[in-house]
Amino acid sequence: MSGDPQQDYFADGLVEDLITELAKIPSLFVIARNSSYFYKGRPVDVKQVARELGVRYVLEGSVRQSANRIRITGQLLEGTGATHVWADRLEGFAEDLFDLQDRFVTSIVGALEPSIRRAEIERALRKRPDALDAYDLYLKALPHTYANSPAETQKALLLLEAALKRDPNYALAHAYAAWCHEQSYFRCGFDERDKTLALEHCNAALNLGVDDPQALSIAAFVKSNFTHDYDAAIIVLDRALELNHNSALAYGFSALVNAHSERNERAIEHALLALRLSPFDPLNYHPYCALTLAHWFSGRFGEAATYAALAVGANPNFSVAYAYFAAAQVELNNFEAAGEAAKRLVEIAPSFTIGGFTRMGPFRPASIQSLANALGKLPLPP
Repeated sequence: MSGDPQQDYFADGLVEDLITELAKIPSLFVIARNSSYFYKGRPVDVKQVARELGVRYVLEGSVRQSANRIRITGQLLEGTGATHVWADRLEGFAEDLFDLQDRFVTSIVGALEPSIRRAEIERALRKRPDALDAYDLYLKALPHTYANSPAETQKALLLLEAALKRDPNYALAHAYAAWCHEQSYFRCGFDERDKTLALEHCNAALNLGVDDPQALSIAAFVKSNFTHDYDAAIIVLDRALELNHNSALAYGFSALVNAHSERNERAIEHALLALRLSPFDPLNYHPYCALTLAHWFSGRFGEAATYAALAVGANPNFSVAYAYFAAAQVELNNFEAAGEAAKRLVEIAPSFTIGGFTRMGPFRPASIQSLANALGKLPLPP
């Protein structure tokens, strides 16, 4: 906005990198650079832009410089009503413009993907039931999937099954169906049919979604929970992160698989990246659980308790987080806090037993046993 040619060059580079990174997200249709630049330097009517380009959302922003500081403002707007979906302001020093550009692109892309997903879920919820297509049904299933509780999981599966009837080759719907059947298997009585269906949907997601980082990361996580083949899962997760290195979801699942296999430092690194990319994501209980386990397996029980508490706060209906928190408090000799967590755990999961928890754990036997031993010191069903 200053008319400075150097700053203009920086803004153009920022736009080009944003378009490139957003185009890596398979669920987004992103208009190419040349069409976007048609609007540069002109008064912009967001509704007109959305209509002319045939898009649902428009990202616009500005760059300002004062001395050696650069400020970027950005906002994502829904095209039909020109309503705000996301807005933020980012600042940094101008000594290294390329490094600054990379950091801004990472921050913006990381925030946009979950923001668009939330807006799309809201749009699908407003549609008439007779107008729903496979994509709408998938979107409507997501909040139920994210809850990761038995009742919500069944609601999600009904919607995902309906989506797959409309489109049997929908990789993401297969991936989320796999995850829902995995949730059902481990928290609803270890029904072998759930395990079989989870693995069938995993294989479909891996075969159909070879270029979809979301489908790959979910399927790799679910499959590793059954097979404990962490090395194979990490190969797939690394592929997902190559496809989209700004995916908070992929980093979150990668953090969990690395934590389950006690690659503690890598689990911590990927969990923190997931949280930085999407600080208000409904799935943030994943990286918090990964951080809990990585610190637990490293003998850092105070940090484990802190992150377990954050996991509980991120998803109060996820019973496993209460088990992690209670176990960590036992190791810290905080039996009052551990007892309260155990009480809440049984309220959320009335069928919980320590034996069932041991069978559920996707860790090495010695690791799950250390958690079970701590839980055994509390008034919980064996």
